[in-house]
Amino acid sequence: MIGAASVAGATDHGFYMGVDGGVASYPSDVHLTIRTGTTDTLYYNKKSRSSDFAWSFAAGYRFNRYLAAELGFSDLGHAKSDLLTKADPDTDPSKGSIEHSMRGKSLALLAHLPVGNWDSYLKVGVRQSIYGIKGALKYDKSELQLSSTFEDAQWLLGVGTRYAFTERWAATFTAEYYGGGNRGIPKIFSPRVGFAYRF
Repeated sequence: MIGAASVAGATDHGFYMGVDGGVASYPSDVHLTIRTGTTDTLYYNKKSRSSDFAWSFAAGYRFNRYLAAELGFSDLGHAKSDLLTKADPDTDPSKGSIEHSMRGKSLALLAHLPVGNWDSYLKVGVRQSIYGIKGALKYDKSELQLSSTFEDAQWLLGVGTRYAFTERWAATFTAEYYGGGNRGIPKIFSPRVGFAYRF
């Protein structure tokens, strides 16, 4: 018990950093509407790869046992969907494809509940996301190329826990959800595991 108390107590305040990796899950119900003149053509999802490898890096400061502030960067990988139109038969392999990706910087506050060597927390913050979209759509015997990148602010909500196995090192598990935004950025869920180091 003395050893456990000394490891947990060492995390009460100070700078720390962490890195983790896992999976990002994008929405699978992708659809697009292309308007030419007065005609709208709806492209909907036929097949998708809606998850990809994700990783993040964070640096923060622990004010006391219960409160910390953190700056982070995360790359949530890519998702890809093959698209069809309503007029296409099921045997048509594709009327195009679209790929989207997201990465960005975040600022968050963490509320901690340490118990022994375990340190659970709730994270709430804001993320400046860079959203990229590119693809190719077949339309009237021609191909329409899409490529765009834009930024927008999102909120993030996360829960996680750390297990301190030495005075300075801890194993981490976190699950974060990114939502909001005003420009159609998808909502993404990302569970990850990694390590944290206390300076």
